[in-house]
Amino acid sequence: MDEPGDGKPAATKRRNSKNPFVVQAAQGGFYLNAGIWIVLGLFTLTRTQNPVMVLALCLLMAANALLLVWIGWGLGRQKRMYYFLGAAVIGLNFILTLTDEVGIFDLIVLFVNGVLLVLLFAIRGYYFGSGRIRDNGD
Repeated sequence: MDEPGDGKPAATKRRNSKNPFVVQAAQGGFYLNAGIWIVLGLFTLTRTQNPVMVLALCLLMAANALLLVWIGWGLGRQKRMYYFLGAAVIGLNFILTLTDEVGIFDLIVLFVNGVLLVLLFAIRGYYFGSGRIRDNGD
């Protein structure tokens, strides 16, 4: 267990410490969102319209899913780059989802993106403050 004065550098203590629950929830949200995009990509493959357009859409959805997984992984590293990238990608996904014909999948994605934006707002102190997330006990 990392105790004060145990001789380990502070960076090692932070890296080995468990991430707060809300950070883990945000990571899980990014993974869930990636899974949704993979399912949407597979569903899009079943369409028999213009095959070039369908393939292009599927590749974009797969790239989005991979990016979301990478950001989810990166949030646990407590690096600001992943926080900024996550906020930008979720914000962009939120806006682009509104430009489509809104159906059930779009509503699901909008809900997940909205929850992720709230979670990102809640964990901002973990990346810009003391490295801790404030709760009622502080």
